[in-house]
Amino acid sequence: DGAAAPSPETCMRDLRRRNRTSGLIITHTGYILDYVNADRGQVMYNGVLCCDTRPTRPRDILDHISKYGYKECIRCLN
Repeated sequence: DGAAAPSPETCMRDLRRRNRTSGLIITHTGYILDYVNADRGQVMYNGVLCCDTRPTRPRDILDHISKYGYKECIRCLN
């Protein structure tokens, strides 16, 4: 029909906009990020959400905790 085929990136971006879905995954290790491409993540410490990943990626916070430990999340609460 002569119409240009959209690129796969455009299709996925449009699909994400139309299908605004979410899910909640609770983990104690964070290794689920090896299998799931998450847009957002948080750490809960002692019943308080801390270490919000916005604007960074959830993988960044996991790497930071792996390097420095959860004491950094405690420091953010103070």
